[in-house]
Amino acid sequence: VLGRNRPRLGQQITATAILLLEERGKLSVDDPVGKHINGVRAAWQPITLRHLLTHTSGIPDFPELPANNKEWRFSGLAPSMLVERIRDLPVDFEPGARFKYSNSGYVLLGWIVELVSGQTYREFVKQSIFGPLGMADSGYDSSVAITPQRASGYEAGARGLRNANYIDMRTPHGAGGLYSTTGDLLKWAQGLFGGKLLQPGSLEKMTTPAKDGYAFGLRVGTKNGRKRFAHVGGIDGFGSWLAYYPASGVTIVVLSNVAGPSAPQLGQ
Repeated sequence: VLGRNRPRLGQQITATAILLLEERGKLSVDDPVGKHINGVRAAWQPITLRHLLTHTSGIPDFPELPANNKEWRFSGLAPSMLVERIRDLPVDFEPGARFKYSNSGYVLLGWIVELVSGQTYREFVKQSIFGPLGMADSGYDSSVAITPQRASGYEAGARGLRNANYIDMRTPHGAGGLYSTTGDLLKWAQGLFGGKLLQPGSLEKMTTPAKDGYAFGLRVGTKNGRKRFAHVGGIDGFGSWLAYYPASGVTIVVLSNVAGPSAPQLGQ
């Protein structure tokens, strides 16, 4: 038992938050980003929330930008500050043209949850997702708060394990700022795919892939002839794997507090 772990599977939860707000009439997944975030540049005007959800927006992935690496790790960037850093960069491709993983898109989605709901992202997911599913050991991580049973993250070094690099958890936001446990992620999968959170139409929308088999915060495919919804997660010091097989209702959750491929390898 690893205790509370940073699973980096929070993009499914962010996607669900967006769909909950759509069900409440607060937004549409086909809204342009500029409808909810003021001052977006011209190249972003065609980008919709659906593009962000399916990683087809073309917005650059902020962890890949070396100039921002130290700042976002150690200082912590609010979503508005992150947008300032990336808004003038050229998009990687025309929105919707192809798939390219972008954490930036899910930070934007987490910010839109705040702008539309009037709550912080932390408050919204706690009230609308974690609370209803009884996920008492899940929440938005903090680099300064003392969280009982929180696992420390490690990585392999030349002489064995060493502490993972520090990350100020204000930066990952809706892209990966949450912590959880295997037990809570079982409740998550059973609740989401069991219809306890979303209406059937919303769940179908979430599980319908766009490019490269990627839907809203999860991949849709088959394993040994069985349909599977799955996602891998990774952040400094941690790895994760979550898979759900709808025909049998089987959920597989693996969390590791050592960075690397061990969690998805074991999960597979």
